[in-house]
Amino acid sequence: MKTSIIFLLIVNLSFFNKSDSSVEYSNNDIALMNAALVAPNGNAYFMKGKFCHRYDINKDRLIKVADLGKNIFRGVKTNVDAALLHSGNKKAYIFKGTTYQRYNFNTSKVEKTGIMGVDGWKGLNGPFDAAISHPTNNCAYFFKDKKYYRYNYSKGKVDKIATVGIDGWKGVPEKVDLAIMHTNGKAYFFKDDFYYRYNFGSRKVDKVGIIGSHGWKGLFQSIDAAVKRNNGHLHIINKSVVYEWGGGGGSGFLGLNTFASLESSWHRMKLGQQRYLGIKGRIDAAMYHKKTKVKYFFVGNIYYKYDMQLQKVIDRGTIGRDYFQGIPNNLDACLIHDNGKAYFFKANKYYRFNLSTKRREKIGVIGIDGWWGIPQNIHAAAYRNGKGYFFKKSVKYVYDSNKRRVVERELISNEFYK
Repeated sequence: MKTSIIFLLIVNLSFFNKSDSSVEYSNNDIALMNAALVAPNGNAYFMKGKFCHRYDINKDRLIKVADLGKNIFRGVKTNVDAALLHSGNKKAYIFKGTTYQRYNFNTSKVEKTGIMGVDGWKGLNGPFDAAISHPTNNCAYFFKDKKYYRYNYSKGKVDKIATVGIDGWKGVPEKVDLAIMHTNGKAYFFKDDFYYRYNFGSRKVDKVGIIGSHGWKGLFQSIDAAVKRNNGHLHIINKSVVYEWGGGGGSGFLGLNTFASLESSWHRMKLGQQRYLGIKGRIDAAMYHKKTKVKYFFVGNIYYKYDMQLQKVIDRGTIGRDYFQGIPNNLDACLIHDNGKAYFFKANKYYRFNLSTKRREKIGVIGIDGWWGIPQNIHAAAYRNGKGYFFKKSVKYVYDSNKRRVVERELISNEFYK
């Protein structure tokens, strides 16, 4: 397998701007999708800032991530608001602010740029949160906050303005991130970490799931786990591979003032064979206990206790029965803080576990009862030098324990996931 170039690129992340908060849901995720559509070739295209994710909806897998407007949808602007496939001419319309671009799939280029309400799309005035073409009534629907606008293709104008969930679209939340018409005949609305599947037959949402877990698997790039090494750097675990920094100078991977993008600075090792002998399965979470020099790996409802000096698994048990009572299975991430306590993360909750008394002490809501600025439903976490490193999708969040807030965000290069 080709060796990956793995590096972090500090970028301006202001283009990830759609968010929402509530009592139990604090959305600090800066990597939300902006717009999506299914092209005539049957593939789905999700636009996020300056990137576009090409997704095979039949096989539920990510095909590639490319630069929007350059390597895919040539000429299309970045940081768009909404997109749809016209049900008549089968061309893509991408909306940003008050403007739109018409993209021709046959010529693979933008053939028109116009202003909504002036050069077409009479009755519409952007920006919009999402847009979608109805599968049967020859209309397009545009969503903005809690309102929707029905655009009649035959009349060439908006013929209805109504409230989402009251005058139609039952079960669809307000202020959605995007909408996409699936080839299965159902519409999917994305908001934060969740998708809402709308059934046109029953005229209501018939399923709500977590993106990537309960549907749309692989849409977002992510890593499985991160764990501190003895030398202070981190091991990054993705699928069956352990990535280890082998470069000289600086603070190494995720340190992060100095970072090299040299292929030769990274080593790829087989999990359970070349590193962490005896660890089996796809890792959910991992953490390093500095005091005892052991690491814990979590897979489903199983934990492995790995002795760093002996370089082998010295214990294996069931979470909640043999150890870690009160901690759920199928974890998202975990870490051990400088205070000597372990923190486990799953969905929107965190669990504080006292390793000395072997008892769970607290259950809190991520971003509300602690860990401010950290998104919920994270993918991996690790702790080093007074800072927590949290990974979600292709973004790393650095949490300063003294300041008790996120102090840095970095975008992980697409090269890491190849």
